[in-house]
Amino acid sequence: MKKLNLTAHSYEHYTNLSFTNLHKTKLKSAVQLTEMGKVVMADTTLKHLGNVHLRKGVIDPHFEVVKEALLRTIKEGMGEEKWSDEMNSAWAEAYDQLAAAIKAEMKAEAAA
Repeated sequence: MKKLNLTAHSYEHYTNLSFTNLHKTKLKSAVQLTEMGKVVMADTTLKHLGNVHLRKGVIDPHFEVVKEALLRTIKEGMGEEKWSDEMNSAWAEAYDQLAAAIKAEMKAEAAA
C-alpha cells in the first residue's frame, strides 16, 4: 500500500478547520501513525478519554458513528478530488487505533 503523505504540516493546515479538540487528537494520531507507524499518547490523556467516554455512556456503536462522520467530514473538507482510498484507509486506521485505546481505558476504568 502506498504510504500517505500526512505530516505535521498537514496537522497545522487542518487544525485551521473547525475541528473539535477530539478531532485534533485524531488528526495528531493520523500524523503519528504515518510518521512513526504507531500512535503515541500520554497515559494520562488516554485515562482521561476513557473516563469521559465511560461517564458519558459511550458504547461501541457510537465509535462507528463518529468514525463515519469523521471520515465524511475530512473528505468534504479536503474535496473529492484530493480524497483517495489510501487516505480513507489511513484515517480509518488511525481512528481505529485511537478508539481501541480509549475502549481499553474504558474497560479498565469500569473494572476499577
